[in-house]
Amino acid sequence: MTAIFTSFGVLSAVCFGFCTLPSILLVLKRKSTSDISMLFILMSLIGNLSAASYIVYSNIVAGFYQWPQYLNYSFATALVIILLALKIKYDKEILKMQIRRCLSRIRRRYLLLQYSFADLIGDVLFASAVIGMLYAIVKFKLMSTD
Repeated sequence: MTAIFTSFGVLSAVCFGFCTLPSILLVLKRKSTSDISMLFILMSLIGNLSAASYIVYSNIVAGFYQWPQYLNYSFATALVIILLALKIKYDKEILKMQIRRCLSRIRRRYLLLQYSFADLIGDVLFASAVIGMLYAIVKFKLMSTD
């Protein structure tokens, strides 16, 4: 019975260790990682590093070492780092384009705010001139009736 569960453990370690490999091969074939989320890559990296550090710590405390798990998490972490590097390499242009679009939107909004502020100042000055003229007319009429 122990052999069956040990084989399940080995099978899960191999599957987990190699689960990122098909994505890497697909990225290399397509030369694009636009369909792979950066959040997925970062969460995988954090999960692998957290699990590996927990296993190392618990093994040190317990006094025995599980070398297959060390290899498993090391290999899985290395593959996720490769995927992250490919994401940065192939999506560099997409990231640059998204940054340019964002800066363009910021510039347009700034220009709209600047234009709207200039309109507001012009309207206030025009209103002040009209009020001043009305005041002068009313004052002139009052002076002429006296």
